[in-house]
Amino acid sequence: MIKFRQLKDSDNIYQIADFIYQTDRTFDKLFNNRKNSIKAIGIMIKSDIVNPYHRKFLTVAYDDDHDEDILGIVLAYRGEDFTYSDVKSALFETGCSNFIKINLFPLYDYLFASHVGDNDYYIGNLFVNPNFRHNRLGSKLVNFCIDKAKDLNCDSVMLDVEYFKKELPNFYMKLGFKYDSKHWIDFLGYSNGCYGMKLSLK
Repeated sequence: MIKFRQLKDSDNIYQIADFIYQTDRTFDKLFNNRKNSIKAIGIMIKSDIVNPYHRKFLTVAYDDDHDEDILGIVLAYRGEDFTYSDVKSALFETGCSNFIKINLFPLYDYLFASHVGDNDYYIGNLFVNPNFRHNRLGSKLVNFCIDKAKDLNCDSVMLDVEYFKKELPNFYMKLGFKYDSKHWIDFLGYSNGCYGMKLSLK
């Protein structure tokens, strides 16, 4: 039976960091390569500075019979849970990026991601272990977040889907989400950005 829990000290942090890395190409822009990215995400998970990858926002899916096998993860939080100042401090703490990239991060986020209000619940990263796919675990993780957002009396659940992940918007629409915004640029053959999707709760 699939259950959900918070991250434990005994969990393999860098396996989870790798799962998070696989959900978002932005990490390579910020940390240059996969190795640095996974190291940085792991540091942010364990950090004392609250940030979008902090352990308090991380939910692990597991099988009741095999608690050590991580079936999938989701990172989700309310808009008021941290500030850009917190995020920049956590990024500096990793030692895996540089001053210019870290200070440009808020601008990049503004251009290429949804604006999340203080009382919106945002699904930042969702990953299902390839060894455990095709059992509706992705839907269960999203529904877990929706239920949590309702418990917190949030206004909506929001997320962003990278523009090249053509199949994902339909997945989220089946769960009640609608297109809310578009954040990308096409310039001289370079494309980057996301679709913003939203499920209103009020």
